[in-house]
Amino acid sequence: MRLPKSKAPLPDEIPSMAIRVMPWKCLVVLTRLFNSILRTGHFKEAWTLGKFIVLPKPSKDRHRPSSYHPITLLSHVAKLFERLLLRKIVPHLPLRVKQFGFCSEHSTTLQLTRVLNLLACEINRGRCTVGIFLDIEKAFDRVSHEGLVAKLLKTSLPQAIVRLLASFLANRQFFVAVENAESGIRSIKAGVPQGSCLSPRLYAAYTDEIPKLNESLQEWKEDIELALYVISTGTPQHLPSRTTVLAYTSMA
Repeated sequence: MRLPKSKAPLPDEIPSMAIRVMPWKCLVVLTRLFNSILRTGHFKEAWTLGKFIVLPKPSKDRHRPSSYHPITLLSHVAKLFERLLLRKIVPHLPLRVKQFGFCSEHSTTLQLTRVLNLLACEINRGRCTVGIFLDIEKAFDRVSHEGLVAKLLKTSLPQAIVRLLASFLANRQFFVAVENAESGIRSIKAGVPQGSCLSPRLYAAYTDEIPKLNESLQEWKEDIELALYVISTGTPQHLPSRTTVLAYTSMA
């Protein structure tokens, strides 16, 4: 299984290379640990600690906090387990057909081609198209843990896996590292962990209740595009109401 190649110091100080060269006896112990977690539904609390670093954005004012890109470093051992867990949850959390983010063999280019094709088809029918492009700010960070677990309980996921995912989200902590300085540890009350392979699929499940409108609704990760087709060139009366529905759903 593919492992991250990051050489940055992690919270547990276990580099990915140590896992790659792990002797057989250690692999047996690790396998038993993973099976124990799946059986008990308890995610290791030591794995919930994230190391938060920031990278400067190019050509931005270094004195402004918004000029830095945040990155969360997580345990490589935890990431290995999460990849195994992802294989178990994917069959139970299918993505929408029109969801192009978090999908293998899908890309921004493919989504753009789809949207342009929709525009061309409506032009050929003599209809105008009004597009609304929404970017959900800090999408992953705004996910309610209680709300996500409640939605997972409505899926076909086994309750043991839902219980494990609830443990995965609970008691999340982080600390900030800047050069040689580190902050104290703080708790995370909401959001799915940045850097975890489980987070995109969990976020997709969290937003899956966005209404299936008659109009065309395209999705790309935390961005949503709503296309309304109208016969006249006037502003569609349904535009404000549809936007309100999407805004309300994204906050649920």
